[in-house]
Amino acid sequence: SVIPSVESVVADSNIDTYNDVDLIFGVNLSEPDSFKRVKEAVGESLLKLLPEQVSRVRLRSRMMIDAYVNKMVKVSQGNDCWSLMSLHNEGGCNVELKFVDKMRRQFEFSVDSFQIYLDPLLYYKTHSALIPLL
Repeated sequence: SVIPSVESVVADSNIDTYNDVDLIFGVNLSEPDSFKRVKEAVGESLLKLLPEQVSRVRLRSRMMIDAYVNKMVKVSQGNDCWSLMSLHNEGGCNVELKFVDKMRRQFEFSVDSFQIYLDPLLYYKTHSALIPLL
């Protein structure tokens, strides 16, 4: 029997591309205004990500939410406390921002995904200035 190379299998197959990218953030949503603060932070981040040539004089965080967020979900009951914001993309591959305080089921959002924990990378970036170079 002949075993094909990985390259030929990937090149010849009709594998669908991804539908969206899910970014999950662990946050504390226990305060009454937590969901509002998350929404404002997303709007401010979108504003900062605009190309430099775009004038920001009249733009506000709320305008960014209205322009780029096509779906918002807020769940706060029982063992569930999370929020989802789906950023619209013309090509259909959306970026979904999920802010989770607590969730009944760990994989509530997807069944065919994997998780990459970036906490160590963020910790390293924050603390790397404190580590002396050898």
